[in-house]
Amino acid sequence: MSPTPLNVPPRGPHFQTTTRSRGESYFKEGRVELEALGGDSARFRVQDDEVYPVELSWNLNGWDGICACPAFARYGPCKHVLAAALYLAADGTASAEIVEQTRARWRETLAGIARQIRRVLPAPRTDAEQTRLVLCLVHGFGQAEHFEIEIRRQDRRRDGRLGIPRRIVDWSEDFYEEFEPADRELLERLEGAREPFTVSLLEGGSARRVLSGALARELLPQAARTGRLMRETVAGGSVTPLEWDDGEPWRRVFSIREIGGGEIHIVPLLARGDEQREVRDADAFYEEQGLAIVDGVLGNYVVEPGHERLGTAALGRGLRAAGEDAVEFVKSVTALVGDALIEAPKLEWVEGMQPRPLLHVSGWAVASSMGGEAGQGLSCELGCVYGKEEVTALELPPLGVCVEEGRYALRDLAAERALVDEFVELGGERSALDASRGKSRGGLRAAGFVLLARKLMDAGWVIVADGKVVRSPTSWSVAVKSGQDWFDLEGGVAFHEETVPIPALLEAARRSGGLVHLGDGKIGLLPERWLDQWGLLELAEKQDGGSLRFRRSQGILLDAFLSEREVELRADAGFRSLRENIERFTAVAPIHESSSFHGELRPYQRVGLGWLGALRELGLGGCLADEMGLGKTVEVLAHILRIREHTTDRRPVLVVAPRSLSFQWMAEAERFAPSLKVLDHRGTTRKVCSVTFEQYDIVITTYGTLRADIEHLKEFVFDTVVLDEATAIKNASSQTAKAARLLRTANRVALTGTPVENHLGELWSLFEFLNPGMLGRVGRFREMLKRDTRALAEVSETDEAGEPQRFLEGVHRAIQPFLLRRLKQDVLADLPPRTVETIYVELGPTQRREYDRLKAHFQGALLGSDEKKLQRMKVQVLEALLRLRQASCHLGLLDESYKKESSAKFDALFERIDLMLEEEEGKTLIFSQFTSLLDLVRVRLKERGIDHEFLTGRTRKRSQCVSRFQEDPNCRLFLISLKAGGHGLNLTAADTVYLLDPWWNPAVEDQAIDRTHRPGQTRPVFAYRLIARDTVEETVVALQAKKQALSQAILGSAKSLLGDLTRDQLEKLLA
Repeated sequence: MSPTPLNVPPRGPHFQTTTRSRGESYFKEGRVELEALGGDSARFRVQDDEVYPVELSWNLNGWDGICACPAFARYGPCKHVLAAALYLAADGTASAEIVEQTRARWRETLAGIARQIRRVLPAPRTDAEQTRLVLCLVHGFGQAEHFEIEIRRQDRRRDGRLGIPRRIVDWSEDFYEEFEPADRELLERLEGAREPFTVSLLEGGSARRVLSGALARELLPQAARTGRLMRETVAGGSVTPLEWDDGEPWRRVFSIREIGGGEIHIVPLLARGDEQREVRDADAFYEEQGLAIVDGVLGNYVVEPGHERLGTAALGRGLRAAGEDAVEFVKSVTALVGDALIEAPKLEWVEGMQPRPLLHVSGWAVASSMGGEAGQGLSCELGCVYGKEEVTALELPPLGVCVEEGRYALRDLAAERALVDEFVELGGERSALDASRGKSRGGLRAAGFVLLARKLMDAGWVIVADGKVVRSPTSWSVAVKSGQDWFDLEGGVAFHEETVPIPALLEAARRSGGLVHLGDGKIGLLPERWLDQWGLLELAEKQDGGSLRFRRSQGILLDAFLSEREVELRADAGFRSLRENIERFTAVAPIHESSSFHGELRPYQRVGLGWLGALRELGLGGCLADEMGLGKTVEVLAHILRIREHTTDRRPVLVVAPRSLSFQWMAEAERFAPSLKVLDHRGTTRKVCSVTFEQYDIVITTYGTLRADIEHLKEFVFDTVVLDEATAIKNASSQTAKAARLLRTANRVALTGTPVENHLGELWSLFEFLNPGMLGRVGRFREMLKRDTRALAEVSETDEAGEPQRFLEGVHRAIQPFLLRRLKQDVLADLPPRTVETIYVELGPTQRREYDRLKAHFQGALLGSDEKKLQRMKVQVLEALLRLRQASCHLGLLDESYKKESSAKFDALFERIDLMLEEEEGKTLIFSQFTSLLDLVRVRLKERGIDHEFLTGRTRKRSQCVSRFQEDPNCRLFLISLKAGGHGLNLTAADTVYLLDPWWNPAVEDQAIDRTHRPGQTRPVFAYRLIARDTVEETVVALQAKKQALSQAILGSAKSLLGDLTRDQLEKLLA
């Protein structure tokens, strides 16, 4: 309903003008809601800044109300009570119901009152008047603008006692005759008093009057002395006699007191003689009449002009000040009230005090036990510390704070707001702290809290989680002890007085994001990405109590780790000796080849020779990872010659190489080291015989033979084992890798231009062969790589520059002494330049139609799968990518009916072949991973009578093919499969290379180009990659570029890798 405003009901509380105005406004605005209506009461809900419950009650004598708001508790009847009363008065249905209920119960109510009066009133005197006049003070509580009384009559009952004072409803002339002359005179004096503004809520009239100051001071003391002055204890309810105080009047005075933190405020008081009362403790006071009710007694009250208003302001708004304002505040109040200011504090203020930020978080213990789930809520509060006192940021009061005993500082609210902004800038949620409204309390999500806490602590914040101070590490201290074949790392991180051992720190970093529970109940927090920086320690062989045990082969890894960190290190003699050897090793000097070596090594090869010798002295293995064409085979042969010249042990060196390179080893040995006896341990006629082996300096075999003969080979102890093209053991679980690790030798050497081809996990297999146990257990190594490569891939995907991951850096530092890699551009100044260009071709109509049809088929078959299902469909994914790549090259690879047709790449290739053949000089290499594509090229060359050579994995006479191409001027084209001819070939007669299709790993393509761009080449080399536009090939090229960062972190060179395809990457490939 929409009630019509009515005037304030009678026989109820008195409302001040301001309260009346606001109550009427609230009623008109519809802020009142009737919640329940009973026989003599009603409950309401009134909307203000918050919803306040209001209860009205009534009886025959009138009505009253109570409210839960602060104003009612302090001053009495409030705007909410008035608004509720107006609502009830406007609701005709409710008013009628009230009247009905009231009429029905009046006899019962009067009877109860009569019984109560009989119990309370004294026995009557026979000579007393039968009826007397009583003045009842209405609303005798709090500060009032006027003094309102109600005229009542008190009749003597039959038992002689005076009855309850009753309202007068009959003002006829006969009524006056019932009173004594003194009462009649009093009535006549009251006739001149004005009536209050009232309108009846219940039926009946009014006998209320508002007394002026003079009239009140004249009549009330006399009425009080004769027992005729009473006060309502509850509006419309019982009354009590009100006595008169003939003592000196109460005065309004003031005191300025300290609230706390140096903030001061005014406290209004009532005083007379030695007595003092706070104004809020007085029952009521009336400025106009000069009266006050104190301790239930009515007396005179004196207030100077303006003092009452100051007191009201002090009670209502709370006049307060702090800092420099406090001094001016005291001066202003003193000037205003003079000697009415009876006390004021003396404060010392500190200038320029800046707050220190503090964040309280509760609920973290529960959230961390649940794994810090994203949805788990945390409560938070921003605090600011000034000296020794803490306040909630931006929340007032207080304005000032106590920084030390007797000294105070004014809060810097601008600085506090800046701290709230800093909280948001560092990753906090603005919704958690409603700073725009001055609030600094709220909630946070558990996910990301640890990261936010680190940032805040780095910025100087103090974090308190569930009442426990979160501490940062203060120092590191470690000690290394050595045994026969191990090193133990002891020590830990100090969080002030407590040191946490290293194993516990690693566990905390893995499981709780870096939170460490300390013995004193506090919490330690490791720095951001601490596990990345210190995670290399997870490669330890095992954990033994409070220490980590490393194999002796991991000593250099441990040294590399400790050398990069500012820690207090205590090392025993064994570890110090190792570090001294490492120091000498890092300063290795080049060594000249022996006199029995036929030829002359280049300067960088002599450095390699010295490096191989130093490794041998330390009993450690190493990987010679020079770029293709820099003569790794020659360096190793020179190294073997030095071994023979400087040792008496005649055990042979075992060289394991791909079958395609084994003949090259024998040829190079005959050319550069003819004094060495070489055994060709291949073919069906080979024999595994230790006596036979000991007759030779070098035993050359293949990886296939190694797998077949490992049961016999593992029984023989070789001087050195050399693995050429060591990527053959990149898969640690393969039979080849397992067989290589079973070989017995004290010295191991690996040769490869690409230590890592597909993923960094291949490093573990390589170094497990070179230095068993150096990189820890394979599972832990891969787990740590996965964590770092995922972060690095995210940086690469967004093309943003990022710092190399700490674990990868640690691996790089650890393996760097064992991995020697030089690039041609760095060591061969006389080598002609190499230029690589990409030629983009557009598919013709038929090829485009068939490619798009195939792409649509695979999109429908694969992209509907989620990530987990996609991982189980790797075979189907590889099949899709293979077919799309073939369709990009030539449709004849998919359908024989298209074999005689041309393709976009064939058109571009043969156009350039024709131009080359028109020139008198120059030869060309043509590579493809698809031998069937090379077959189609070969058919067309034969049809056109163009002389050429052809080499795939099926070719047996490789050396004859190579020699003819190198020496025959009429043979100017060489078709080579990428896998069979990517290594071991010296084709410097060519100066042009065509790569018909891109491979996932551009390092393989680099190897192909290096067949001609190598020592002995005198002309610039031009390489061309043929890429079909708007096909999977373009995406392959993009993926190659994205993956370079991983290899750079390990090798320091641009060698890209291809890890497992994600669904997003697959979508790009099939786009």
